[in-house]
Amino acid sequence: MSLQVPRPLSLKLCPPRPAAMEIERGAVAAALAQTKAAVVLFSAPAGYGKSTAMGQWLRALRSQGVPVAWLTVDANDNDPGRFGLHLYASLASLLPDSSTVRNTRVEGTAGGHAYRLLDVLAATETPFVVFVDEAEHLDSAEVLATLAYVIEALGPHQRIVIGSRTRPNLPLGRLRARGLLLEVDEALLRFSMDETRNYLMARPQMSLSDADVQQLQRRTDGWPAALQLATALGGSTGIGAVLGSAGDFSRDLAAYLAEDVLARLPVEQ
Repeated sequence: MSLQVPRPLSLKLCPPRPAAMEIERGAVAAALAQTKAAVVLFSAPAGYGKSTAMGQWLRALRSQGVPVAWLTVDANDNDPGRFGLHLYASLASLLPDSSTVRNTRVEGTAGGHAYRLLDVLAATETPFVVFVDEAEHLDSAEVLATLAYVIEALGPHQRIVIGSRTRPNLPLGRLRARGLLLEVDEALLRFSMDETRNYLMARPQMSLSDADVQQLQRRTDGWPAALQLATALGGSTGIGAVLGSAGDFSRDLAAYLAEDVLARLPVEQ
C-alpha cells in the first residue's frame, strides 16, 4: 500500500481553475438553477467532468454574490480531526468565530473542530454554499457521520455540494424523501449533441463534418473524457482518422481507465 502525502491546506481550499476552452454545461446549469435542495450530489465515474461542472457553478454563484467555499478531500481526511479542521478552514471566511482556523496547525488536532463547526452552524444563519470534492476517498464511519451531522445542521440559506465517483454512505434516501437532495449523475453530466459540437468547434484545428460530430457523439456516448481522448488522437489531421481507427481509440481509452480509474481502486478489487 502506497503512502498518500497530504495536500497542503491551501491547495485543498482552492477550486479547480477553468480550462482554456471550457464548455458551459447547459443541462446541468438549468437543473442547478431550478433546485432548492440543501444537498447537491455530483456522482459519476471518472471522466464525466464533475469537478469542472462544480467549479462552473461555484463561479456562477460567486458572481451573484453568494458566499462560497471549496474543500478537496483525500484519504487522509478519514481522520475525524483532520476532516473537521479542513471543513472548518474552508468556511473560515464565511462563518463567525472561525477566521483563525486557517492558521491552525493540522498536527495533533482532535475531533473538537468538527464539534465546534456544528455549534457554529447551529448558531448562525449566514448563507453559504460549500463544495466538497473527491468524497469517494471518505470511508470512515465517524467522518461520514460528521458530514451527515453538518448536513442536518444546515440553515435554510446554507447548502453543501458533494462531488464523488461513488455514492457516499450518507442518508441520501431520507434527504431525497424530504426534497432536500438533487442528484447530478452521469446521465446529466454526459455531453449533449450541442455540447459535443461546441466542444469540437472550439478547436479550429479539427476538420469536421456534421456526420463526424454525430458519429463521435455515438461512439463516446457523450462521455467528456472519451471526447477529450478522441480529439487528442485526431490532431491536425481531423477526427475522421480517429473514427476510422477503433483500435487506437480503444487502446488510449483503456490506458486512461488503467491510469485514472483502476489506480484509484483498493488493492483487493
